[in-house]
Parts: sequence; structure tokens; C-alpha cells
Amino acid sequence: MDSSPKNKYIFQALLAKNCHRYKDMVSILEEYAEKKETELNNEERNLLALAYKNKLEIYRKVLKQLKLKESNEKNKEADNFLYYLEYKEIYENKMIEKVKEMINFIRQLLEKTEEKEGKLLYYKLIGDFNRYIAEFAKGDLRELAINECIDYYPKAYEMAKELNPLNIISLGTKLNYSVFLYETLNEREKGIEVAYDSFEIACRQKTRDNVDNKEVNAFINMFKDNIIDWRQRRDNQKKKNKNII
Repeated sequence: MDSSPKNKYIFQALLAKNCHRYKDMVSILEEYAEKKETELNNEERNLLALAYKNKLEIYRKVLKQLKLKESNEKNKEADNFLYYLEYKEIYENKMIEKVKEMINFIRQLLEKTEEKEGKLLYYKLIGDFNRYIAEFAKGDLRELAINECIDYYPKAYEMAKELNPLNIISLGTKLNYSVFLYETLNEREKGIEVAYDSFEIACRQKTRDNVDNKEVNAFINMFKDNIIDWRQRRDNQKKKNKNII
């Protein structure tokens, strides 16, 4: 049996993943990355990204649920709304703290990363995590998060276009960038354009190479669903504007 440090850390990280212990998974992989003299390989980077995403998803889900309840709470007793805001602030601060920690660590990894796909993933993650902050933040904090997205998403997108159109990191980068453009920046036509171009290129490559991959199919379906939804919203808005005139 291989008793090398890598075997120990990756084995334990996979155990933590199977137990849905993403906090443990992050700690294990960060310790491994700090001790490793060379850059993380593709498998290791993807494990770390998975751990980060799932650790943050807990806070994102809570904040999304709280956002849905905000209008209802506003109409109730003033004290209750203050309690609601207090509770929401706890999760906002936790989210901000975790994102800062993760981005700081990613920046350290970037310093010793030469591989293009590695840099792409790290740029994408910095964009993603700042987009998560922009989902709930207001004022200067939201502006700062958006500016970070603007710094990193386009770089990641340009790198993604140089890879095979069916590369999973490339597909994820293009998808998330289109969501940022449409949902966060409110540049809706550009968001639709990025999504549609990425969808078309991926579909052509999939047909040409006769690929039937579960992850690829999932991304293509997400592009398709977003394009349909966003175009429908655009058409509905045009109808509303026409009726107003």
C-alpha cells in the first residue's frame, strides 16, 4: 500500500467528501497544498474547488432563504424585523469571512501555478466567490466584489476559449461568466450572447467528436435552459414596454 503523504491527504479528502464534511475536506487539502512544493495537479485542484464550493453553499442557501423572507418580515413587528436583520448579518459576515480566507489561499496557489488550466480554475474561483458576495452585499462591498469579478472573469473566459470546448473547467467558466453578466452586471444581451456562443460551440464539438459525457451534457443543458429563460424574459419585457407606450 502507498503510504506517501499524498496518498494520506487525498484519501482523507475523499473520505471527507463521501461524508459530506466539506469543512474537513478544505482543511485537509489546504494543509496538503501548503506542504507540497510543486503546484497542485488537475485532480487536486478540482477536489479543492469542490470542497470550497460545497463549504460556501451552506451559507449561500441560508442567505437565499433569508432574502426570500425579507419582504414578509418587513410587514411584521418592528422588533422582529430587527431580529431578522441581526440574524441575516451573522450569515453575511460568515460568508464574507470564508470567501476572504479562500481567495487569499487561492492567490497563494496562483503564485506557484504555471499550468494554464490551473490558472484558469483559480481565476474562475475568484470570480465565482466574489459573485457570491455580490448576491447579497450592498454599497461599497458589492461594488468591490463586482470589480473583482470584472478583473478575473474576463481573463478566465479568454483562457477558457483556448481550451477544448468540452473541457469541464472551460464550460463552467463560460457558464458562470454569462450568469455574472446577465444577473449581476445586468448586461443581459451580452450574457445571452456569451451563453449562446458557448452553447453552439460546445454542441458542434460534441457532435463532431461523438461525445456522450454526463458532465458535458449537464453543462449544455444548463446553457440551453438559461438561454431559453433569458430570451423569454427579454421578450416579456418588450411586450410590457410596448403596452406602456
